[in-house]
Amino acid sequence: VKVILGFVILALSLKFLSTADQVYQWGILGRDVFLALWIVVFSLLGFYLLGKIRFRYDSPMDHVGVFRFSLAIAVFSFVVYLIPGMWGAPLKAISGYLPP
Repeated sequence: VKVILGFVILALSLKFLSTADQVYQWGILGRDVFLALWIVVFSLLGFYLLGKIRFRYDSPMDHVGVFRFSLAIAVFSFVVYLIPGMWGAPLKAISGYLPP
């Protein structure tokens, strides 16, 4: 649970970096870069849930449980939802988090 929340917090912390980027007008973290980073973070989360990525203190998994598999499907579905946004498609479900 800690690792999953760590991935989510990492993704949500990009919103605060995006706000600082807009205030100081650096222009580093635009919409496409923001979405690309979210796609990477949530893809890594999905692979972690499937057991393809392990961290130092994780125990080895023989099989993936139903809940983890269902959560991985939901995460990968969210990643597929994010991909058209890279080319300007409106993402109404997360429009409050995206930079303009």
